[in-house]
Amino acid sequence: MGYATPIDISDEDMLYSVLTRPIPPKTEYAKQRPATPTELSTSSDDISSDNESICAYKLRPVTPVLTETSTSDIYSSDTDTELASERTPEADPAELEPAECAVAPRTWRQAIEPRLWSVATLVGIFACAPFVVACWAVLVALGRTFGERLAAIGGKRCDEVKPNGKVAIVSGGKMTKAYVIARQLKAQGCRVVLLETSKYWMVASRASNCVDRFAMVPLPEKDLAGYLDAVRALAIEEKADLFIPVTSPAASEYEAQVAPVLPAGCVSWSLDLETVRDLDDKTAFCSSAERLGLPAPRSHRVASDEEAHAFNEKLLAEAATATADAETRYILKSLAYDSMHRLDLFTLPCAPDVLDAYLAKLHTDGAAITQARPRRHSRRQP
Repeated sequence: MGYATPIDISDEDMLYSVLTRPIPPKTEYAKQRPATPTELSTSSDDISSDNESICAYKLRPVTPVLTETSTSDIYSSDTDTELASERTPEADPAELEPAECAVAPRTWRQAIEPRLWSVATLVGIFACAPFVVACWAVLVALGRTFGERLAAIGGKRCDEVKPNGKVAIVSGGKMTKAYVIARQLKAQGCRVVLLETSKYWMVASRASNCVDRFAMVPLPEKDLAGYLDAVRALAIEEKADLFIPVTSPAASEYEAQVAPVLPAGCVSWSLDLETVRDLDDKTAFCSSAERLGLPAPRSHRVASDEEAHAFNEKLLAEAATATADAETRYILKSLAYDSMHRLDLFTLPCAPDVLDAYLAKLHTDGAAITQARPRRHSRRQP
């Protein structure tokens, strides 16, 4: 008794080795038990003649089959192991399950082309290296030759300005506007201390000769008390005279709270917290502009999905009786700073299912309309 070797054609590497292996000499095949409908194996003759059928139908691996075999040495060879030849009864092709085609071997172009691109990129880098080095050398030479004349025309260098004894703390070190302010302060003779959170510790401005010190502070969004304590301690240590909040949109309210904790003699250029909140609130800002007689877009505040749907239905009813030129459209925007959806410019009125899809997207992204995160509709200007 012996076992015929089944073929597991579900493995791509195994399939490739089977398709490319030499065909063993024909021998007297063992008598086999009748095949069951759930099994399908392939003999060496079938493999050599019916390769295309592998891509057309799903071949199922079979379990070892107990067969009658002889004791000849031909059956003990590892390379010439006899394969069981079993097939299912003839079935309707429509009932066979289509399977993914076996992955064909990669062509020489597919194997070589990525490597050629890598080599070409490296060659290009090395070819440009002399040009880059030459340009750098020319710029250095020009700077050393004409640097003093250019400084006389454009002003003194930051490290050549006489100190005036004032110390300024500038926040928002990751932004270009903070670097511009640092240069202006340094040109007036101030000692400049640049602030940034640990998230942006490797900013280019910290290496400027216009910055005398770079300090990191906690994230105010996560630890407001720690942020205020760090700024106060730094102001006391540096004996600061001025705090300039170069703030990002998300941090304006936090930096407006720095003024009360600063030591005596240190002035903050931020507005008070209430004014900053009114300016950041788009609805309150538009109302303030209207009270001053300034043109401002009409706005409507919504604090839930239901209020958004109600306002959309109201606009749809108005649009049904208005002409195309008189139709009013509104832009839905978050009152709080929303970096993910601030450029959506989603407009109303729209079909209810379209609004449902957008509100579902807001829920998925964690920016749903709530009392804590209200949104407003502002009239879109023609």
